[in-house]
Amino acid sequence: MRKLTILLAFFATALSAWSQGWTVADRRMFDDETMVYARLVDQTNGQAVATDEWMVGAFIGGECRGEATHFETGPDGLPYYVLRVFGDHAADAGRTMDFLVCHKSTQATYVCTPSRPVTFTGESEGVPSSPVLLTFNSAVAPVELQGFEVSVDSMVAGEAGQLRLTPVPANATFNPAALHVQLIGISFPAWTDAITCERTSLVPLTYTLCSQVPQTYTLSVGSTPLYRTGSTEPFSTFEVGAPLRLHEGWQWLTNYYGNVAPEQFFSVYGGNALTELRTQHALLYNDPVYGYFGTLCETGLPQNTAYMAFMAADHDSRLWQGTYTDSHTIALQEGWQWMPSPYYWDVPLTQVFDPARLFEGLFIVSKEDGIAEWDGTEWVGTLERLAVGQCYLLYCEKDTVAELSFNSPMGPISHISPIGLTPQPLPAGRGVITSANEYPNERTIYSPPYRESLGGESFPYSPLVAHRFRENMSVVLRIAELSDAQDYALGAFIGDECRGVGKCIRGRFFITVHCDAGERVSFRLCYLPTGQLAEVSETLRAGGQFLQGSLRYPVVMHAPDAITGIAYNRYGRDASRTYYDLSGRRRVNARAGVVIERRADGTARLLLK
Repeated sequence: MRKLTILLAFFATALSAWSQGWTVADRRMFDDETMVYARLVDQTNGQAVATDEWMVGAFIGGECRGEATHFETGPDGLPYYVLRVFGDHAADAGRTMDFLVCHKSTQATYVCTPSRPVTFTGESEGVPSSPVLLTFNSAVAPVELQGFEVSVDSMVAGEAGQLRLTPVPANATFNPAALHVQLIGISFPAWTDAITCERTSLVPLTYTLCSQVPQTYTLSVGSTPLYRTGSTEPFSTFEVGAPLRLHEGWQWLTNYYGNVAPEQFFSVYGGNALTELRTQHALLYNDPVYGYFGTLCETGLPQNTAYMAFMAADHDSRLWQGTYTDSHTIALQEGWQWMPSPYYWDVPLTQVFDPARLFEGLFIVSKEDGIAEWDGTEWVGTLERLAVGQCYLLYCEKDTVAELSFNSPMGPISHISPIGLTPQPLPAGRGVITSANEYPNERTIYSPPYRESLGGESFPYSPLVAHRFRENMSVVLRIAELSDAQDYALGAFIGDECRGVGKCIRGRFFITVHCDAGERVSFRLCYLPTGQLAEVSETLRAGGQFLQGSLRYPVVMHAPDAITGIAYNRYGRDASRTYYDLSGRRRVNARAGVVIERRADGTARLLLK
């Protein structure tokens, strides 16, 4: 189904004279056609139209797909029209056709009523001896159009809704193909393709809309007055809200789209589905007996506020309370503070802040996506981007007050992605809007999340849903006496359940542990070329600290004495043999091609797999 991009939703403006016909869609854009044999019957006299003063057009989804300006005479002496209606075999199959008839001289246009529903089939509809009857009434005096009543569905970004235009009065005469419909965004005025629009029905005029960003739109239909349905109040704007996907358990979130007033908590957060919501300095709690109470019940939740929420059940909601803005400034102070992500896209961490304003000793910790430390020149760690709708913990070692402002994503960002989807490359000078209708209700952590960079190996454990856990413990850790640390993965375990996987960067393992306060965390090394596992003797106790260690001062633990002689082989391989390609790079196994096999006794041989 082809969609027309707004600013000009329909550029099917009438030609200089109706006698020249409707603006028919380019037939080269379609791969099939349906032949329609139709007879026009004027209800004024009940007779078939037998003059060339009339022309008839066929429409699919409000788009003119075929027209006939002259009639043919059948063997029975009665007139009929032949319309070649173009379409796509897959996209248009079974779609209903609408028909309009127009008087060439007066340009009076009437909607025809077919004797039976006519759909696109790729075959023929009717035959010359038994055509489809299209009836209209030319005796009805044209009624001047005074305006349209407008009805718009409650819409959320990434999901389709309908816009309906009902003529005032209802029997007004107008040409739907000549309407000049404009939808202009207020929040993103430069992004003219942020919303798509397709006309899907002629009576009433119905358009299917889908906006990829939450914002307020102004609507105009040329100079025609617009009114709210059932009212004489003028209609000019409507809002597309932002999706809010809440899941059972703990989540760290940012209220990035408008303000949530105190009386809106119940509806936005699903009533009793919300148990607790807290910002850095305020709290809301849902008591089984007394209901909501706390300071947030008085102040509400301002825009771009970072908060943590505990949900007793999943809840899909939306935010309607304002206009999107990415402008936000943090007043940095020594210690921990909560940091929002004010963006509507996933934005690379390297493009969030001005590097000139950053300083060594700055840390950003996420609940699910890792940790990053500014080393004075670049971000180092496993956190690579700020995710839409998430919030973070920021740690500052500097003891003087400073300000840090978020950069705007409207500039030349290399990658952005709405609602956390796969990033898309940018064309020159602007961002990419892609579909936003898919968003995970819960993020599941698989081992390890850095599968590609770790050579495709993983720890033997079941998927972990991080939302179960309130606490996070981020650790920067070094394993002493461990050579070639990049060949290892580090798993954090509570008992036998893996709660996180560490990635080796600059000889340090950056690892986020999902845990509850007081739990004892143990660590296991996985030697990636063989899949061997080894227990690290030291442990840590969870709770009380969001971050332990840094690039300069990592937590130091010690490798087992016989790290390469472990008997357990998770992957069923012969641990006494390792494989290399002809360039000397170690391989996980003996893949197809020419490889070198090295044995534990020091001998080697060349293999052709």
